[in-house]
Amino acid sequence: MASTELYGVDARLVESIGSTPVSTDTNIYFIGACAKGELNKAHLITSMSDYKSKLGGEPGDGYNLTEAAIAAFSIAGISKIWMIPVSHSTTFNAAEYIGDAELFTGVYAIDKQLMDNPTAVNILCAPSIDDSSVISALNTVSKKAANHWESFMVYDLPESSDQVNDRMVASVDDIVEDKQLNEEHASAVWGHIKTSGGYIISGASVRACLMARSDASYGVPARCGGNLAVNGAQGVCFADKTQTDIETDAVVSVDKITPVKIEVSGSTVQYNPKALYTCDEDVDIVDDGGYIAVLYNGAGTSGSFPDGMTITEHSGGKLISIPESYGTSLSADGVNSWINHSGTLYTWGDHTSAFSNASVSDERARFENNIRMLIMITNRFQLKYRFSIDNPMSLQMRNDVTNEQLDYCNQLVAIGALVGEPVVEFAAVDNPSDELSQGHFTWSIQATPTIPFKYGLLKVAYSQAGLSVYTMAA
Repeated sequence: MASTELYGVDARLVESIGSTPVSTDTNIYFIGACAKGELNKAHLITSMSDYKSKLGGEPGDGYNLTEAAIAAFSIAGISKIWMIPVSHSTTFNAAEYIGDAELFTGVYAIDKQLMDNPTAVNILCAPSIDDSSVISALNTVSKKAANHWESFMVYDLPESSDQVNDRMVASVDDIVEDKQLNEEHASAVWGHIKTSGGYIISGASVRACLMARSDASYGVPARCGGNLAVNGAQGVCFADKTQTDIETDAVVSVDKITPVKIEVSGSTVQYNPKALYTCDEDVDIVDDGGYIAVLYNGAGTSGSFPDGMTITEHSGGKLISIPESYGTSLSADGVNSWINHSGTLYTWGDHTSAFSNASVSDERARFENNIRMLIMITNRFQLKYRFSIDNPMSLQMRNDVTNEQLDYCNQLVAIGALVGEPVVEFAAVDNPSDELSQGHFTWSIQATPTIPFKYGLLKVAYSQAGLSVYTMAA
């Protein structure tokens, strides 16, 4: 029997094709809290399902590592991140991040991870954490983890109600006033992102993941973190706060996803009710190591709380506006934010945190890509030659190192990551005989990272010259 004859025009829907994650050599280390998994250990996460399997998180659960997972896999679409959980509770303090050197916890786990698995391009981030002691500790480990490996830190700035006016527009002066670091190894980010699904995501984690995706496009961190599209986002979000005094046996209903601050006798704890509350007498307030915790084991969605209790509730975030002029003003003080271009959200700002008052003390700290490119070169040198230590330093080896470094720098010029003519030297002034006799050898590199297209101006002048056509003879 002959096959059915086909004639005319037809169309049909077929099985959907999922997007392929972008593979990047940039390693992002997120430190924070999650539902389960071994604490103070680096976990390689490759997807949202992998995150849920290993660390137990899902969107809306209140854990800051969940925010990082959404930023990486749902927004940036990158292939991998590292996560170091320091707590299984959304009520944690700075000590759980910073840890104890003897216990090797918190940021020390980052140091160990970079010591065991050194890489050339690293980013550190603690999503939605703006505690100054945590930020300072992360900054310290980012500069010289394991005494060798340098990283770039992306961190969230504190948010408060005075940073947003009644028209829900960001206030530049108040944001800049709360800037925490003036550090070339860091990028300061203000504002959270509200996704199309309604989840509130750390702005720092979104920026960090977009930077890693951009690195993959170039093969190196040649581009600043500015003007990168934030896919699947409603806009910049600010968490509005309201306060209510709770009387004895008063029943309070709280959104299961909304973060809440509870204050009892001057002690404050922030937690996220990711499960259902108990009702009435089943709610207990206990002091656990300086933290006030709510114990619950029922099926109610509201609970009664003791007298003298104050609840500060975050409404879940209101979309705010950051006009381009405001974003540019923030950038002038080393604060990175977000801009709405034709309905799509973009990162805005390309300076390191060291940039302030439209200037910087060292030109290398002007742009993020300057520092990140130079860090990559130093990290790569240590990675390449660490196993050559204690080998005989022949003249051939000296020349090989010099030539290899110059070849590499020229490759960076070829792909547009560096400009000009890099210089690699083994100079006599850097290698006096008393140093050489101890086996100390020093090379120097002079290199210029490619400058970003930060501002473009086209000058257009009105000219009367064309009017002469009206007086020309026909």
